[in-house]
Amino acid sequence: MVLTGVDGQGSNGLATSAVPYLSTPAADIHPRWERRPPGGRWGFTRPRPVDNSAVANTVLRMAQLPQLTVSATLGDQAYTAIREAIVSGVLERGQKVTERGLAESLDISPTPVREALRRLEQDRLVERTGPRSVRIAKYAEEELREFSMIGDSLRALAARLAAEKSTAAQRRQMRAALDRADRLRGQVIEVTPGSDDERRLIEEILHCMREFHSLVDQACGNATLLQMLDMVDAFGADERRDTVLSEVGDERRSAVDARYHQHRAIYDAIAAGDGRRAEELMNAHSRASSSSLLTARFSH
Repeated sequence: MVLTGVDGQGSNGLATSAVPYLSTPAADIHPRWERRPPGGRWGFTRPRPVDNSAVANTVLRMAQLPQLTVSATLGDQAYTAIREAIVSGVLERGQKVTERGLAESLDISPTPVREALRRLEQDRLVERTGPRSVRIAKYAEEELREFSMIGDSLRALAARLAAEKSTAAQRRQMRAALDRADRLRGQVIEVTPGSDDERRLIEEILHCMREFHSLVDQACGNATLLQMLDMVDAFGADERRDTVLSEVGDERRSAVDARYHQHRAIYDAIAAGDGRRAEELMNAHSRASSSSLLTARFSH
């Protein structure tokens, strides 16, 4: 057999779009001028038939080859690291940073940092202040409210699609995240309010909730929607944890408890395949969370 690097259909009619193009040697498919039988008259011989089973076996063997992956470039790694620092609050809103300073912190050259900052400008997470410096973006109240509205709508749509498209394995993961949170919540009532132990448990619960939301988003199965969610999530994500931690310490704890229980109702709708119900519940949940975040941000 001869392997060529063109996708399409083999000379034997076998589709080979997922593997290299398979063909037989020229001698196998073209008539040959030779004596028939040897020592007799000259004439054309018929081409030998193609062994389709051999071709099929070759296709199967090719399909077993390992899939090659492309490792992230330094620019990609720098983008991920700087973005995470912004989202987590390590780099504060309004803070001015330089390409050289970021490069030294990441222990890389300025070139991949420059590439990463260009992408972050497109994401509207940084604003250029000079040839080699940027400021972490800081938004006015009205603009943040609009970001929140967009995020609420996108997340509600993701829940609807998750109800329609999620797999049994994805639903098991969602349920497992909620079950872990319930166990942790049971431990919270046994520790002293305001203690370090309570804070640690609440942070672990919040991690479970973030995991649940991420699983719901992934289950929507729509790459464009996921990209849009990833973008809007960056606006204000650094303050969500601090907002919840402050709420559980005062009279707003009942509101936190109500939002917590909404997760289970959302899951039940997704597990039942009720897309409209899942969308309604997620929209109400996201709007309540966004309202709490914005109130905390602009109340002082």
